Amino acid sequence: MLLNNRAFLIKKKNKGNILMANWVYEIFDPETDEQIGDVKEDWTGIYKVLGKLIRKKFLPRHLNIYDTKDGSKAFSFKIATFSSKVSIFDSEDNLIGRFDNKFLGGCFYFVYDATGTEIGQIKGNIMVKEFSLISPHEQEIGVITKSWQGACNEVVCKSASSFIVALEDPIAYQPDTIKMLLLAAGISLDMALTKK
Repeated sequence: MLLNNRAFLIKKKNKGNILMANWVYEIFDPETDEQIGDVKEDWTGIYKVLGKLIRKKFLPRHLNIYDTKDGSKAFSFKIATFSSKVSIFDSEDNLIGRFDNKFLGGCFYFVYDATGTEIGQIKGNIMVKEFSLISPHEQEIGVITKSWQGACNEVVCKSASSFIVALEDPIAYQPDTIKMLLLAAGISLDMALTKK
Protein backbone atom coordinates (compact mmCIF):
# COMPACT_ATOMS: atom_id res chain seq x y z
CA MET A 1 0.00 0.00 0.00
CA LEU A 2 1.29 3.44 -1.00
CA LEU A 3 0.92 5.07 2.43
CA ASN A 4 2.88 2.28 4.17
CA ASN A 5 6.06 4.08 3.10
CA ARG A 6 7.71 6.70 5.27
CA ALA A 7 9.48 8.35 2.32
CA PHE A 8 8.47 8.94 -1.30
CA LEU A 9 10.54 9.82 -4.35
CA ILE A 10 8.50 12.01 -6.70
CA LYS A 11 9.64 11.99 -10.33
CA LYS A 12 8.27 14.61 -12.67
CA LYS A 13 8.11 13.90 -16.38
CA ASN A 14 7.17 16.10 -19.31
CA LYS A 15 4.44 14.51 -21.43
CA GLY A 16 2.99 15.67 -24.73
CA ASN A 17 4.23 17.89 -27.53
CA ILE A 18 5.55 21.45 -27.42
CA LEU A 19 2.07 22.98 -27.62
CA MET A 20 0.29 20.61 -25.23
CA ALA A 21 3.05 19.85 -22.74
CA ASN A 22 1.85 18.54 -19.37
CA TRP A 23 3.69 17.50 -16.22
CA VAL A 24 3.13 13.95 -15.02
CA TYR A 25 4.20 12.81 -11.55
CA GLU A 26 5.12 9.27 -10.56
CA ILE A 27 5.80 8.13 -6.98
CA PHE A 28 8.60 5.67 -6.14
CA ASP A 29 9.99 3.97 -3.05
CA PRO A 30 13.34 5.82 -2.67
CA GLU A 31 15.04 2.74 -1.18
CA THR A 32 14.14 0.32 -3.99
CA ASP A 33 13.25 2.69 -6.87
CA GLU A 34 10.06 0.65 -7.34
CA GLN A 35 7.08 2.67 -8.58
CA ILE A 36 4.35 2.71 -5.93
CA GLY A 37 2.06 5.51 -7.09
CA ASP A 38 0.74 7.62 -9.96
CA VAL A 39 -0.55 11.20 -9.90
CA LYS A 40 -3.28 11.89 -12.46
CA GLU A 41 -5.01 15.17 -13.15
CA ASP A 42 -8.78 15.00 -13.41
CA TRP A 43 -10.22 17.52 -15.85
CA THR A 44 -14.02 17.50 -16.11
CA GLY A 45 -16.69 19.48 -17.92
CA ILE A 46 -15.76 22.93 -19.17
CA TYR A 47 -12.31 22.72 -17.56
CA LYS A 48 -11.38 19.90 -19.94
CA VAL A 49 -11.93 22.31 -22.85
CA LEU A 50 -10.45 25.38 -21.13
CA GLY A 51 -7.32 23.43 -20.13
CA LYS A 52 -6.46 23.09 -23.81
CA LEU A 53 -7.04 26.76 -24.56
CA ILE A 54 -5.49 28.74 -21.71
CA ARG A 55 -2.59 28.32 -19.27
CA LYS A 56 -3.47 25.76 -16.60
CA LYS A 57 -2.23 27.91 -13.73
CA PHE A 58 -5.34 30.06 -14.27
CA LEU A 59 -7.65 27.09 -13.65
CA PRO A 60 -8.50 25.09 -10.51
CA ARG A 61 -6.83 21.67 -10.55
CA HIS A 62 -7.93 18.28 -9.21
CA LEU A 63 -5.31 15.55 -8.81
CA ASN A 64 -5.83 11.93 -7.83
CA ILE A 65 -3.05 9.78 -6.36
CA TYR A 66 -3.31 6.07 -7.18
CA ASP A 67 -1.58 3.05 -5.67
CA THR A 68 0.10 1.24 -8.59
CA LYS A 69 -0.10 -2.16 -6.83
CA ASP A 70 -3.89 -2.43 -7.07
CA GLY A 71 -4.91 0.70 -9.00
CA SER A 72 -6.96 2.05 -6.09
CA LYS A 73 -7.19 5.75 -5.30
CA ALA A 74 -5.11 6.55 -2.20
CA PHE A 75 -6.24 10.18 -1.89
CA SER A 76 -6.83 13.34 -3.92
CA PHE A 77 -6.35 17.07 -3.65
CA LYS A 78 -7.76 20.19 -5.26
CA ILE A 79 -5.77 23.34 -5.94
CA ALA A 80 -7.77 26.55 -6.23
CA THR A 81 -6.97 29.09 -8.94
CA PHE A 82 -3.42 30.51 -8.60
CA SER A 83 -2.67 27.78 -5.97
CA SER A 84 -3.94 29.97 -3.12
CA LYS A 85 -5.85 27.17 -1.34
CA VAL A 86 -5.38 23.40 -1.42
CA SER A 87 -7.91 20.88 -0.05
CA ILE A 88 -6.92 17.24 0.58
CA PHE A 89 -9.38 14.31 0.58
CA ASP A 90 -8.99 10.65 1.55
CA SER A 91 -9.84 7.73 -0.75
CA GLU A 92 -13.55 8.12 0.16
CA ASP A 93 -13.48 11.86 -0.72
CA ASN A 94 -13.73 12.97 2.91
CA LEU A 95 -11.87 16.20 3.67
CA ILE A 96 -8.79 15.43 5.81
CA GLY A 97 -7.05 18.78 5.69
CA ARG A 98 -6.22 21.93 3.79
CA PHE A 99 -3.55 24.53 3.45
CA ASP A 100 -3.59 28.21 2.61
CA ASN A 101 -0.86 29.91 0.67
CA LYS A 102 0.68 32.80 2.64
CA PHE A 103 4.26 33.45 1.41
CA LEU A 104 5.09 35.41 4.57
CA GLY A 105 8.38 35.23 6.46
CA GLY A 106 9.56 32.01 4.82
CA CYS A 107 6.19 30.29 5.33
CA PHE A 108 4.60 28.97 2.16
CA TYR A 109 1.52 27.21 3.58
CA PHE A 110 -0.39 27.16 6.84
CA VAL A 111 -1.56 23.53 7.25
CA TYR A 112 -4.88 22.65 8.93
CA ASP A 113 -6.71 19.40 9.67
CA ALA A 114 -10.35 18.80 8.68
CA THR A 115 -11.64 20.66 11.76
CA GLY A 116 -9.59 23.78 10.98
CA THR A 117 -7.00 23.18 13.73
CA GLU A 118 -3.52 24.26 12.66
CA ILE A 119 -1.14 21.29 12.27
CA GLY A 120 1.83 23.40 11.28
CA GLN A 121 3.47 25.46 8.58
CA ILE A 122 5.38 24.56 5.44
CA LYS A 123 8.57 26.63 5.68
CA GLY A 124 11.70 26.58 3.58
CA ASN A 125 14.00 28.00 0.98
CA ILE A 126 12.52 28.49 -2.46
CA MET A 127 15.95 28.86 -4.12
CA VAL A 128 17.23 25.40 -3.12
CA LYS A 129 13.72 23.87 -2.95
CA GLU A 130 14.08 22.60 0.61
CA PHE A 131 10.95 22.70 2.79
CA SER A 132 9.80 21.36 6.16
CA LEU A 133 6.44 20.88 7.85
CA ILE A 134 6.99 22.51 11.24
CA SER A 135 4.50 21.94 14.08
CA PRO A 136 3.15 24.84 16.18
CA HIS A 137 5.71 23.68 18.81
CA GLU A 138 8.57 24.16 16.28
CA GLN A 139 9.07 20.39 15.79
CA GLU A 140 9.94 19.12 12.30
CA ILE A 141 7.23 16.67 11.24
CA GLY A 142 8.26 16.04 7.65
CA VAL A 143 10.35 17.33 4.75
CA ILE A 144 10.12 18.10 1.04
CA THR A 145 13.72 17.97 -0.12
CA LYS A 146 16.25 17.21 -2.83
CA SER A 147 18.97 16.09 -0.38
CA TRP A 148 17.39 13.21 1.55
CA GLN A 149 19.71 10.26 2.23
CA GLY A 150 18.55 6.67 1.93
CA ALA A 151 19.58 3.58 3.90
CA CYS A 152 22.88 3.45 2.03
CA ASN A 153 23.65 7.05 3.13
CA GLU A 154 23.66 8.23 -0.47
CA VAL A 155 21.60 11.17 -1.68
CA VAL A 156 18.63 9.47 -3.32
CA CYS A 157 17.35 12.38 -5.40
CA LYS A 158 19.77 12.86 -8.29
CA SER A 159 17.52 14.43 -10.94
CA ALA A 160 16.67 18.13 -11.13
CA SER A 161 13.03 17.23 -11.80
CA SER A 162 12.70 14.91 -8.77
CA PHE A 163 12.28 15.45 -5.05
CA ILE A 164 11.69 13.51 -1.83
CA VAL A 165 8.75 13.77 0.56
CA ALA A 166 9.44 12.12 3.92
CA LEU A 167 7.79 11.80 7.32
CA GLU A 168 10.54 12.68 9.81
CA ASP A 169 8.60 12.28 13.07
CA PRO A 170 7.60 8.57 13.34
CA ILE A 171 5.11 9.30 16.12
CA ALA A 172 3.38 12.17 14.33
CA TYR A 173 -0.33 12.50 15.02
CA GLN A 174 -2.25 10.48 12.40
CA PRO A 175 0.81 9.68 10.25
CA ASP A 176 -1.20 8.65 7.14
CA THR A 177 -2.92 12.04 7.18
CA ILE A 178 0.44 13.80 7.55
CA LYS A 179 1.86 11.78 4.62
CA MET A 180 -1.08 12.76 2.39
CA LEU A 181 -0.71 16.43 3.40
CA LEU A 182 3.05 16.33 2.75
CA LEU A 183 2.66 14.68 -0.66
CA ALA A 184 -0.01 17.20 -1.67
CA ALA A 185 2.18 20.07 -0.42
CA GLY A 186 5.24 18.81 -2.31
CA ILE A 187 3.41 18.45 -5.61
CA SER A 188 1.51 21.74 -5.13
CA LEU A 189 4.75 23.62 -4.44
CA ASP A 190 6.43 22.04 -7.45
CA MET A 191 3.50 22.98 -9.67
CA ALA A 192 3.48 26.54 -8.30
CA LEU A 193 7.21 26.90 -8.98
CA THR A 194 6.95 25.42 -12.49
CA LYS A 195 6.44 28.04 -15.17
CA LYS A 196 3.41 26.82 -17.14
